[in-house]
Amino acid sequence: MNDFKLFPPYYKKIRYIALGKMTGKINTTLGLFAALFLMIAASVCFHLQSGSVNDSVERAQNNFTLKEKRVTETMNWLSNQLSKNVLDFNESLLSESDYFNKEEIVLLAYRNDSLKFWTSNFAPVDQSLRELNDSEGMLHLRNGWYYYQLRQNKNVRLFGLLLIAKEYDVQNSYFKNGFVTWLNLSEDCKLNTKEKSEHAVLSKNKKILFGIDKSENSLDGQSTLPAWLFFIGLLIFSFTLVRYAYR
Repeated sequence: MNDFKLFPPYYKKIRYIALGKMTGKINTTLGLFAALFLMIAASVCFHLQSGSVNDSVERAQNNFTLKEKRVTETMNWLSNQLSKNVLDFNESLLSESDYFNKEEIVLLAYRNDSLKFWTSNFAPVDQSLRELNDSEGMLHLRNGWYYYQLRQNKNVRLFGLLLIAKEYDVQNSYFKNGFVTWLNLSEDCKLNTKEKSEHAVLSKNKKILFGIDKSENSLDGQSTLPAWLFFIGLLIFSFTLVRYAYR
């Protein structure tokens, strides 16, 4: 009977120790899971950020390829007009202007360095066109950067211009710098005209035309998130191991 009276205190102590160990195991497991979750989240965020620029380049490349095809088609049309010896404005040529304006393509024809035909006044042509010799490339005019195609037929030079990025000397609500809308790029994407751009858009002939960069301000806040997640996960992991070792 006396032994029975002594049993409850020991029973409570054993139960307390057992519950403590069980709680410790649960805390250790939760700590390890939390650390693992944060480290995985850090890895996912890092890969998403590194892929965001690549996704923008891929999207721009697909959109540009479609537009490049339009430029080639319109250049074929202009060459056909040349074969008919038609390089002056007339009703049949002017009827095509709506299509060119819709596609944001400007066609030009020079004969003996004299401008004989144009479909729009949007592109502020200057002396720089006469200095071009490559069949395609990038051209900087007063209102922005253009992709161009050039074809030469005896004394006639044909140009197809496609606006890529606007670049005005003065910006306001009507004149804003940046990529054209059909490229479907976010506002934090910036034009890079260096030949060795890491994220470049190519022509059909695999010529590097322009690069796409993300502005530093948009990347600064995002780039630190994976590091913080990984650091917090590492702290939780270390703290959990220390508690487990000294338990």
